[in-house]
Amino acid sequence: MKFEGVEKEVFEKTGLEAKPINDHLLYFESEDRGEVIIEVDSASMLEEDLTQMEKHAGFLDKDKHAQLVLESFRDTLKMLGGFIPQDKLQRLFPGLELADLDSYDFSLAKIKVFVLSNEDYDFFRATQYPGRDIEGEGGFTRPTVSSYPGSFVKTEMQVDVSEKKVIVVRELWDTPRELIEKEGGKLPRSLTSEEQALIARNIKATLIHEFLHDLDVSTDLPKPFKEGVTEWYAQQVANGIQGGDSLFENRGVVVGYKNETEGVSIIMNTLIEGGITQETIDRAFLSADSESRKSIADFLANRYGDEQADKIMNWRFESSRKSLRYIIELESKKDSDIGRFLRTYKS
Repeated sequence: MKFEGVEKEVFEKTGLEAKPINDHLLYFESEDRGEVIIEVDSASMLEEDLTQMEKHAGFLDKDKHAQLVLESFRDTLKMLGGFIPQDKLQRLFPGLELADLDSYDFSLAKIKVFVLSNEDYDFFRATQYPGRDIEGEGGFTRPTVSSYPGSFVKTEMQVDVSEKKVIVVRELWDTPRELIEKEGGKLPRSLTSEEQALIARNIKATLIHEFLHDLDVSTDLPKPFKEGVTEWYAQQVANGIQGGDSLFENRGVVVGYKNETEGVSIIMNTLIEGGITQETIDRAFLSADSESRKSIADFLANRYGDEQADKIMNWRFESSRKSLRYIIELESKKDSDIGRFLRTYKS
């Protein structure tokens, strides 16, 4: 891979001098930031590789996959698009008008989506990008320029220099065993309409989650907090609701980053119950509006204390399980609807 234009663009966005290590990595060294490894992907090469990966037929046909992609884009933009910076939307969807989404030609989008069978998804991860920073068990979005998680790296950094995005999702991610009986990793029978609907629901939720990453939702938050916020909004869009949610009862559907998302769900419902408007919440997490973010931090400080609020806002937890336990303990002590629910939930 050639780095024509990439080094200059990374330098402009990071203010660091760069040198390539190999075809996929750039290395930086700075007195302020320490050592940084930034990984670079090519949209065209990634798309070509993924096209070659599509060897196995899925359980839903290509037309259904295309329908789910279109629904994911439209539903997300209808509910949340007004809080996303317009320059970002125009880069991804040239000529888009939020007021006329139904007329937009989504083939113009700078996002290419692949819904792969489990076999193709696993083969791609194992052979094309072994050991690389592709974490998603159910899906991921590329290309992006992000920090390489080596032990020697002192700074994590994420810089997007791509004009195009590629979203990849696994068709059968963690489908509930009680609905689909597996024998040696294979499905022994045809799917019922209920099972097909559940698979479609999970594909769509994963697509929305990755799409929200492409919209840079909460990229300034610590990764676990960012993932919890992203999944919370993904479930909001997938369920067609806004303001509060039913994640705790929604056990039949896959929820990525489960502990982080349930922790965020408690925080969101507490904010709503405490009188923080949905618009303030959306501006804080979707638009990264500093005043709205401060309103939320102040609310949490008044409710739990400065130290506790700081721990949440900076997500200073040793593990996802401990983060959820900590948030449950804080709110379960309160005489609130969510507090009373959590006292029952704990038992």
